[in-house]
Amino acid sequence: MSSLEIGKKNPRRKILIFLSITGLTGVFALVLFFFLNQWIWRPFVDYNFYLIIIQITQMLLTGLLILFFTGAWAVSQCRLSINNQKDALVIGLLSGCITGTGIAFCIALTRNLPEGSVYFPVLCLIILSIILASLGTMTGAVGYYHGLSFGEASRVAKKRGAQCAFTLTALFILILLSASIPPMLALIGTTSGLIANDCLECRLHQEIRVERLDNLTIRILYSAKMPAVSWIGRYNPPRILIHDIDVSNQTVSEKNGFPVTVNPAGGLTYDEDSVVIISGKGVANCNSTPIRLKVISYNGSEQPVILYDDSI
Repeated sequence: MSSLEIGKKNPRRKILIFLSITGLTGVFALVLFFFLNQWIWRPFVDYNFYLIIIQITQMLLTGLLILFFTGAWAVSQCRLSINNQKDALVIGLLSGCITGTGIAFCIALTRNLPEGSVYFPVLCLIILSIILASLGTMTGAVGYYHGLSFGEASRVAKKRGAQCAFTLTALFILILLSASIPPMLALIGTTSGLIANDCLECRLHQEIRVERLDNLTIRILYSAKMPAVSWIGRYNPPRILIHDIDVSNQTVSEKNGFPVTVNPAGGLTYDEDSVVIISGKGVANCNSTPIRLKVISYNGSEQPVILYDDSI
């Protein structure tokens, strides 16, 4: 229904109906954005936990922009019934209260309440959501009203068309940019290596098993818990050192002049199941004198994680 019809037919009833629509639209937009945000950012946060700071900042900024948009939208459609800033404030506040109550209801549904110590923090979260939604939508409504009136309340009813559409479109574009640019930057940073690997899962879920097959052959079995999206980030293969000489792959061992054959030639890979066999004089168990072997991972920490360091 257009703003002109709202002004002609029972304005109060029409305004309440439209405010309910804008409030519920805000609930839908915020809930949808929340779940999309969690889904998009999970692999990035798994790769580097500190990226959660950017995720939370983006969530708050985009959420506020959505609330500003719903407040501006409410004023743009009800402007024929708005005579001053107080009217705009009330319209924004009512729409925000509906949005906040809807968000609070969603929080209550998704939490197994109310038992033990969980009750109080969730209750605080519910109250906070109502307050923030009300203030955010109200701010958007009042700001949009001032943008239309330029200090002259009598001209609000005459402001329509291109100016309304431009402001709402600009807000909508800002919402899209704030929702898309941070994940894009995170993707570029992780895949290029600009953002370091600080993956807790990478540190904790790495297993290594070393066994001697004969006097000239050693087999190394490596397994890692792969991230949800393996192509996000750079995951380094484990390094293999014998007597502190790097023999991680055939090329490196030949370059270091170490007499071994690495099969496969590329060495170990960061994978759920990787096996490499090292054979030759360099790993010979002559006169029962064992060799000193290390397997080191650089995933999940700036400092190397020693997976294996023993004689075999």
